[in-house]
Amino acid sequence: MVSAYALGYALFTLVAGPLSDGRDRRGVLLAGLSEFIVTTVLRGFAQGLWTMILYRFLAGVSAAFVSPQIWASIPVLVRPEQIVRTMGFATAGLSIAQCAGMSPARGAHRTTVRCPGDGGGPAAGHPHHVLTL
Repeated sequence: MVSAYALGYALFTLVAGPLSDGRDRRGVLLAGLSEFIVTTVLRGFAQGLWTMILYRFLAGVSAAFVSPQIWASIPVLVRPEQIVRTMGFATAGLSIAQCAGMSPARGAHRTTVRCPGDGGGPAAGHPHHVLTL
């Protein structure tokens, strides 16, 4: 799931930034947010694993259209001496949001999975912690 999101984000960030440079940043930002909301809601109704992975990939694609707008807007909206500080706050906010989104209070649970491995490799028999939602 995480890889599907990361793949969509990585592939389309390279396209989204230059595509939005000649367009209305606010419009691209709102379209990306809207698509992100729709694909996230659809993922909750997915009937199978591959459908869920597809919606997760599409959420990554839509996030790729949102992020460049945010980072490009900061130098436009903030005084030059405050740009680095503001980008630091934005980065901290994203980090806190990711941590809060995976907290047990939000429905995430840590599960331990033991992989038997293939006969003694580095992962053989070692517990792996997985966050489940």
